[in-house]
Amino acid sequence: MTFGAMVGQSEAKAQLRRMLAAGPGHAVLFTGPEGSGRRLLASLFGQALLCLSPGEDGACGTCRSCRLFEAGSHPDWIAPLRDPKREKTGIPVERIRRDVVGPLALFPQESPRKVLLLPGDELNETSQNVLLKSIEEPPPYAVFLMTVASPRNLRPTLVSRMVRVRLAPLSDDDMRRFLSGRGIGLPDGFAPALLRMARGIPGEALRLLASSDLPDRRVALLDLLESLGGMTHAELFDTAWPALDALGEELPWGLAMWSGWIHDMILMSRLADPAAAAREPARRQPDGIGSLAHPDRQSAYRKRVGAAADPAEGLGRCLAAVDESARALESGANREMTVCSLLLQLRKELSHAQGRQRPVS
Repeated sequence: MTFGAMVGQSEAKAQLRRMLAAGPGHAVLFTGPEGSGRRLLASLFGQALLCLSPGEDGACGTCRSCRLFEAGSHPDWIAPLRDPKREKTGIPVERIRRDVVGPLALFPQESPRKVLLLPGDELNETSQNVLLKSIEEPPPYAVFLMTVASPRNLRPTLVSRMVRVRLAPLSDDDMRRFLSGRGIGLPDGFAPALLRMARGIPGEALRLLASSDLPDRRVALLDLLESLGGMTHAELFDTAWPALDALGEELPWGLAMWSGWIHDMILMSRLADPAAAAREPARRQPDGIGSLAHPDRQSAYRKRVGAAADPAEGLGRCLAAVDESARALESGANREMTVCSLLLQLRKELSHAQGRQRPVS
């Protein structure tokens, strides 16, 4: 398979094409969130490195090496994965020594190189220490490929010895092409919201679409956001915080939905009041109604915008607060403190944006 088999990631693929032409070096780190396609892209690059007749866009797909690779039986391709039934906390160091360090000493059998693909998120500190010497002093025929959500999950000394390839979130058009290529159509009226929730991550879109109750959960979370401005202090922590905390690992897409709602309110306020639009900071300026993240809630947006004296007031700060909270959580910030602080700020701003006084706690 060539790089063209993967939707999007034009910058990352261009970088890999240059590396194929000039020489790949001995270690490459593919970074991106779970579901971004980092393992697929690393595998395509690995196949190109093993291919006997690679082209500008990667592997030829027809040589003996490519046939062995696609059959899963290439002797020069080493790609250990964690066995979730036996290995609860990552790949143990004993298996790294047996399945990686040991075979590395053997010369390639079919290709001019031996390529190793390692899941960085599954390697504990001891396993990374064992790999470090091999990556520092690799055999001339070895190329290490590693995938990881964030370089922060690896030892700095390990990261410093690898060339980094970043996978970016896909555009909405690329996400649609990705889903279409798998015969998946987006539900009518729900596509903008789902694409926003997926945050440009193909695997996340597939996971969300597999959830039969997602539309109902989206409505419940948006209803919750719309009610924040009228909540008492007690209701905020007795109702809103537990609802968000119950999302568990799905909290990022919940915040993405909220970001979309605020984005829509800003858009509707600008369309209703050009003077307010001029006062609002120039960030995320969509062109019109077609840019709504939640187009099915237009009537509710218009009602709220019409009831507010200055509907754009504070909404920019709301949007910034949601985005900053999402980034903080991704960086490992305390979940309860981050979310509760966000709820307090949204309650304050939305009570003004919706044209009413905050309730007494």
